[in-house]
Amino acid sequence: MLFVSAYAPLGVIVAAKDFDYTKFSFQHPWGCGVALTLAVLSVLLLWFVMQRLPGQHPVEVKTVKGRAGDLVNYAIPYLVTFVTVDEFFQAANLIAFGLFMALLFILTLKTQSLFINPVLAVMGYGLYDVEFREGKHTREGVLLCRGELSPGGTVRILRLSQFLFLATTKPEPESEQPQ
Repeated sequence: MLFVSAYAPLGVIVAAKDFDYTKFSFQHPWGCGVALTLAVLSVLLLWFVMQRLPGQHPVEVKTVKGRAGDLVNYAIPYLVTFVTVDEFFQAANLIAFGLFMALLFILTLKTQSLFINPVLAVMGYGLYDVEFREGKHTREGVLLCRGELSPGGTVRILRLSQFLFLATTKPEPESEQPQ
């Protein structure tokens, strides 16, 4: 879901390039229908799930370093849209594109860059390298968080992998924390 939604804008771009604005119809309606359906459903599902994820426990953020520049990593597959759409929907090109996307999926999963997702960025999420206090222990990891994150604040987190966490609540600045 996170991977597919990250490329939802790509489906919309391909459909926009395929649209015949003089006839008000798609030149490849089946392909565009699939691309637009996947785009819309993946974004809606992502939004729905992100609103309902429970946090495990609160942690105090000690240090924060933004990783907004990592969003550029998603630009390469978008270059595919500059190929003419007629060529894109040829069987050989669709197979090659499918293999390319499968390779990207494996790479993003193995490198944990799956969460550098432009759709999440539009939804207000940022990616941060953080050090945080969890009980009596200090830990480091990558945190996906909605809203601004600053040292001294508190968030509830959900562990996604060994070093990857999701903040399930908006950050509470240090001054708003209960004493």
